[in-house]
Amino acid sequence: GGLPVQILKKKLAITSFNKHAAPFSLTFETELDSTYKIEASHDLQKWGEIGEVQGTGSSVKFIERRKALFPKQYYRLKLVE
Repeated sequence: GGLPVQILKKKLAITSFNKHAAPFSLTFETELDSTYKIEASHDLQKWGEIGEVQGTGSSVKFIERRKALFPKQYYRLKLVE
């Protein structure tokens, strides 16, 4: 026999976001004990972390509280291993 292996789903699923009114918000499904980072960019080249969320095993809502510095702002969600 071998050692048991635990396989985790580790997927990202954004369920909703608000892009029409301030503040911007993003809702996504999380896995328990996983860490998620939210990053923002104005040019899709340079990204900066604006938030970190610990997975709860359920849906989590992130709200962007910073004042907009650029006419366009891009966001991405990263699962941290």
